Amino acid sequence: MDAESCLQAALGEPDLTRERVLLGSVQLHRGRQDAAWSTLSDDDIQSRGAAASGYASGEPLELPLAVRELMDADWTSTIVEVNRLELRKIALKAMSSSRWSDAASLYRSLLDHLEAHPQPDQWDQERDVAECHSALGLCLVQSGDLRDAVEHLTRALRIKQVLAEAGADGGPSRSRAWLDLTLLRNAHLSLKEWHEAVEVSTRLLDLYAVEHDQHPLDFQVAERLGETLSKLAAAHCMSGKRAEAVVPAERAVSVLDTAVERHPAENGLRRVLISALIVLADALDDDESSWVCYRRVVGIYDHLLAADPGSEDDAFVEFLSFLAAELEAKGDPESEVFRARADEIREAREGGAG
Repeated sequence: MDAESCLQAALGEPDLTRERVLLGSVQLHRGRQDAAWSTLSDDDIQSRGAAASGYASGEPLELPLAVRELMDADWTSTIVEVNRLELRKIALKAMSSSRWSDAASLYRSLLDHLEAHPQPDQWDQERDVAECHSALGLCLVQSGDLRDAVEHLTRALRIKQVLAEAGADGGPSRSRAWLDLTLLRNAHLSLKEWHEAVEVSTRLLDLYAVEHDQHPLDFQVAERLGETLSKLAAAHCMSGKRAEAVVPAERAVSVLDTAVERHPAENGLRRVLISALIVLADALDDDESSWVCYRRVVGIYDHLLAADPGSEDDAFVEFLSFLAAELEAKGDPESEVFRARADEIREAREGGAG
């Protein structure tokens, strides 16, 4: 659904008179004067022409009195300002209700509007454009349009970098950059663009390394740093550069081990540690060392099953089956031990469900 259709549907809800004005302005912006005039007024052609020329020039739109009286804002702002503010508000409303395609369409219209009607202050304009690209990128990721998401997230980060270098970003930009970088990294990983994933992961690592140095006892910071290191190592592995994956994977395990020791009740750390150990096992060119990692993973799963029964059944069964297959291929009889354990967990789960 595009922005105009989304707004048209919104008119069926009560108390959305300002959205009617916004719909009219979007229609005017797209050159659909007849539809806009019908939306805004049933008055004569002269009034409609004034509305169209007022929007096109960026001057206050002279709406019919009946429409102005319905608006809950003082009619001193221009239709351009109403369009920008209201379009952003409705886009946020669509995002909050997980209507990602609707929100993406609205943010596209907002980008068009910002381009057609730039703000007087250059840096205000650039900040608005950057945030719009960020929000659109998020919506596109959520709706599965990863290729388009990469384009918008990349543009957002480039603009924010310029703003930061010019000291015009409105304050520290680290907290606003991490989400764009995380989304962009995950999109590249999903698209199997390993080189790009490594590049973005490295930028994200720089942010989290600074944050960890500043807050070494914060388990959430440690978790983010560990996950970033683990995904960087995974991207190296997937690109065939296993040797380059070892250092970030080992560092991820070290950071997470320390955090688990300090915060033993935080099982989220253990879940990220599982991923880091599996990546490290894949990166190591030593079968014995890899199996040390694998056995540690089994121990962590055992802990998680005891702490939160049923929460990790599927993942643990899948991992045990993987280990059994690996050992079976080598003719190692220990494969039966892991297969039996997987069957035991599966049967216990099915028995509990029955």
